[in-house]
Amino acid sequence: MRIWDELGVDFDAEVRELALSQRPRLFAVVQVFGEDEDAVVAAWGMRQEDGRFDVVSDDGRRVMRLRTLDRVLLPFQRVPEVSARVVWADPEPEADVVPPPTATVRPGPGPHLGEGEREGEGDAEAVAGRAPR
Repeated sequence: MRIWDELGVDFDAEVRELALSQRPRLFAVVQVFGEDEDAVVAAWGMRQEDGRFDVVSDDGRRVMRLRTLDRVLLPFQRVPEVSARVVWADPEPEADVVPPPTATVRPGPGPHLGEGEREGEGDAEAVAGRAPR
């Protein structure tokens, strides 16, 4: 007899609870064309416990780890008349800990750089390039 059985604990339920307590938040990056004329899911991502965002393009060729939602959206809205949104795929836990459920950034002059940060720094190590084919 296993110790879990002796204690009257459902081991499978405990394992499920463990996995659910540590899961990242899932989201889609949706590209919107024109004035809400059409949309496609361009990538899927996860918000990690440390606050960073891991993103994989829908074709699997781009893999990124970024610090902010603004930076997640930038690569997907570089064409005129295309904006990008984050659509959360799972329920929002504590509101003060996570970003808002939907963020929209319209095309603009470029990324917002942090204090003393030059373009190409910061997330450069995080934009890991392309995944193997």
